[in-house]
Amino acid sequence: MTGRREARGSCMGNKGMREMGKTTFREIRSSLGRFMAIFAIIALGVGFFAGLKVTKDAMLATVRKYLNRYGFYDFRIVSTLGFDQENVEAFSGMKDVAAAEGSVSFDILYRLEDGSQGAVKTYSITEELNTLKLVSGRMPQEAGECVADSGMFEQSDIGSTIYLSEDNAQEDYYGKSIECCCPYCTRIFFTIRSTD
Repeated sequence: MTGRREARGSCMGNKGMREMGKTTFREIRSSLGRFMAIFAIIALGVGFFAGLKVTKDAMLATVRKYLNRYGFYDFRIVSTLGFDQENVEAFSGMKDVAAAEGSVSFDILYRLEDGSQGAVKTYSITEELNTLKLVSGRMPQEAGECVADSGMFEQSDIGSTIYLSEDNAQEDYYGKSIECCCPYCTRIFFTIRSTD
């Protein structure tokens, strides 16, 4: 007797599954647009996730190559009092420090030839660490020349003059070369030797 009940129960289960399948397909047919939109969103998400999983190593290799090419630093030390060359040399001589280099940075107000004004952060150009990617033009060769950010200036601005504004708080900033404004460095970049 129990064998018949089990068989009957499994038949009813199959019938229930068929009914549920019919209901599901009827529901999809009645709202095909919504079903296709949900299906497309899921497919897009799965495709994007699969792409990221596959390209992770290539993306990391590209970033590592870019950072190594331009000498991106591992650590940066900043001081409002400043560092001198002895401090930079002390960091250079430390165990596991591959390179250390000092840099000067400060904010200035500027005025362009067309009369427009603004504020800009200036940095001295370093030799080994945190170097520049030159998009167009050339590197500065004389006092009074500078490299400008390609996100702020256009290629047509190459060769134009940037004036230090009279509104700068420090008198040294007005009418002098940027190189003469700070006799000490405010930042030290250093990078650690690789143990691989």
